[in-house]
Amino acid sequence: MYYGFIILGLIVICLVVYFIFERKLKMPTVVTSVLINQYNKKLKHVARFLKKNQIAFEEEKYKSGIQKENISKENLIENIKTIKKIKENAEIFEKILKATARADVDELLSRLNEKCQLFEFKEEFDAKDKNNDILELFNIEKGKLGFEYQKYFGSQDFFFVENKCVLLDNFSAFIIDQKNIFDCIYLTYNLKINKKSLKNDKKSENNEPIYEILFKSEGFEFARQVKVIQPHLQKFLNKKIKNEE
Repeated sequence: MYYGFIILGLIVICLVVYFIFERKLKMPTVVTSVLINQYNKKLKHVARFLKKNQIAFEEEKYKSGIQKENISKENLIENIKTIKKIKENAEIFEKILKATARADVDELLSRLNEKCQLFEFKEEFDAKDKNNDILELFNIEKGKLGFEYQKYFGSQDFFFVENKCVLLDNFSAFIIDQKNIFDCIYLTYNLKINKKSLKNDKKSENNEPIYEILFKSEGFEFARQVKVIQPHLQKFLNKKIKNEE
């Protein structure tokens, strides 16, 4: 009999734990809340405002949402574009609600972006860029994005640099800011390697060369230095420098 009470108690505890975790999994993350829940709530507010003022408006055209899709460069870029559209629309919503003239409202409505559906991914993106090996050589930290960011940008590793997350692919870069979902961009970049002077260089013991990389893109850049003692790596970097001349 006592065993029956113990088993029943364990079943009750397991059910409680299950429902707690299930509820947590269904709760929207901060990113999802900002991009979808809060945005759609503001959209409904605008729709009610326009209806009250007898202004025609197709709310469904501007709704945000999630659509499961296979990961690809094109879909990653599309997510960045969609996030930008959501931000622009949210700013226009605020202006519409403060507008006092019909002409101003009509002009603002004409600027709204349609198709604000975000792609959600479950797999990794296979980024192909020979400069990924260079960044690894310069000991730049690598790791996965936070769980909620992985949904929209993939579960592959990014480089963590200057509070940004960088993924190189075919001489372009995905640059993600995990503190601000709206500060995510995709753009071309330039990477240059320099070899520092060996003589009288306090950073270089036993005349071991110091190499420096300079990464530049529009609005974001960084530099890193590393001492290279392996001859085959020195040869590799020297060749890269010569090819850039």
